Amino acid sequence: MNTKLIFIATLLTFLMSNCSNDEDGSPNKNISIGDCTFVQVDEDMDGIFDEQEQALWQDCIDSKLVVVEDIKENLIGEWELVGHMEGWIPKYSQPCSRVVISENEVFLDFHSNFVDTTITFPLKLNDGSTSGSFLFEGPQDLGWILPITSVSENLMVGPEGWIDANIYIYEKVD
Repeated sequence: MNTKLIFIATLLTFLMSNCSNDEDGSPNKNISIGDCTFVQVDEDMDGIFDEQEQALWQDCIDSKLVVVEDIKENLIGEWELVGHMEGWIPKYSQPCSRVVISENEVFLDFHSNFVDTTITFPLKLNDGSTSGSFLFEGPQDLGWILPITSVSENLMVGPEGWIDANIYIYEKVD
């Protein structure tokens, strides 16, 4: 029993010490994300877009950028989750999420009923040749928490056209 506990503690220590993206092992100090905490609010939980969210979604789809270079240039900045729709049996409030994108990396702070994570990964975009493919290439489970398929000047949404997935709307704040 003690051997298992020591192994688990060692493994957790190792994993946590390797979460930094800077070469010297220190956290990236250039990113200021603010408070982002998931709060379940049962009184306001129907799991579907309201009129404002639907308008933002449609605006992004109607004015989406299609050239990868234009998309990459427009992505640089800070984004905040402003809309959310559950894909199956709505039971959970909107997650709290902020994304900071630089020329070379993506910093994602995402907190929901199932996921509580802060990750940094290199900015690498799919070329869009596969219809419905996610924009960002990154960690394996990224499609669950940042499934962006369309970007306009001030909005990014996704996934577009999937009827059984959680849908997210991000708005550029900086």
